Amino acid sequence: DESRRKHDVTTYEHAMLGITGVLAAGLNRRYGWPIVAIAAVAAVSPDWDGVTIVAGAAAFAASHRVWGHNVWACVATGILIGCLDYRFDAVTRGGRFLARLLHLSMPGEPPRIRAAWSLGGLAVWIGVAVLAALSHLAADLVFSGSATLPDWQLQLWWPVSSVGRSEE
Repeated sequence: DESRRKHDVTTYEHAMLGITGVLAAGLNRRYGWPIVAIAAVAAVSPDWDGVTIVAGAAAFAASHRVWGHNVWACVATGILIGCLDYRFDAVTRGGRFLARLLHLSMPGEPPRIRAAWSLGGLAVWIGVAVLAALSHLAADLVFSGSATLPDWQLQLWWPVSSVGRSEE
């Protein structure tokens, strides 16, 4: 139906979906803004396969919504993001750096770098990152293409299966 308005989910909308999930679960009250930021980063992470645009339109068309847009890649990327941030506290360090660089005033103390690690904390970070990355797939299943771009099918189980799923 051509009268139906098509919409491709933007990076901002993917990030907001990850953020909303963390806020709805109330994890921000226990873990602060770093868990919110990790959810945003992980929620946009499947779009890493879009960097193929630098190799040309044909490479982009063949790989976008394939390499990063499948369950395996989302789980692996979520685990990687969760582990790296939990171990190195990259979000907090990055936030502190940007605040200094941009001369931003922060209410209260600057965020503290994580001094202690726990298996439970690591599990929360990994779980949030994996679920946020998977939320990207859910959003792309609902919204695909635009008025000027064709629908992209998601090959959810690639490389095991190349069967595509779309909103149709």
